[in-house]
Amino acid sequence: MHQKTKEILKDFLNKEHLIPSRLWRGILWLQDDRKLGITRDSRFFWIDKNGKHEGNLQNFFRKNKGRWKEYQILERLKDYQLFFKLDTITAREILNCKNIEIRSLLMRRFGIDRLFRELGGFVEHQDGSSQLIVVDLGKSMTPMKLVKVEDATTKEIYVLAVPHTVHTCKEAIAWTFGLTKEDYKPIKET
Repeated sequence: MHQKTKEILKDFLNKEHLIPSRLWRGILWLQDDRKLGITRDSRFFWIDKNGKHEGNLQNFFRKNKGRWKEYQILERLKDYQLFFKLDTITAREILNCKNIEIRSLLMRRFGIDRLFRELGGFVEHQDGSSQLIVVDLGKSMTPMKLVKVEDATTKEIYVLAVPHTVHTCKEAIAWTFGLTKEDYKPIKET
């Protein structure tokens, strides 16, 4: 592995406490085929033809030099590294985050209203506390539509991407349940 990759991984391990526990499910897998990961206690875990192994960073590099695809490791770490720069993160970086759970956590920490202001979003439709928001992604891309809803029980705010073909909050919320606006008739929202 290149020295830069080693430095990025060392930096990641030094700052891993900034990543919320719920994102570490025993092992944070770095390869799509789940053969390489990092445990919460900063140990490397890998699987090869000889079985399962666990060790520290140096042990891992000594035994596995050239085996793992660095671009996959670095690509996987990119979303998690956003937690290391919460003070300077931008709305675009959050929107470009590929991991849905990480993106959701970052949006909450950043602030939903601040996110939409920074992205230049506008409210197309409002129904009670729900809002259908349009975010212009630039000339070459179709605008993104998001429905902002409040959980009736927990009062937690959620933002869900919806197709650009919806035009009302009810239609957007119904779509998230796989229903049409005519079929969406909740007795009580919970």
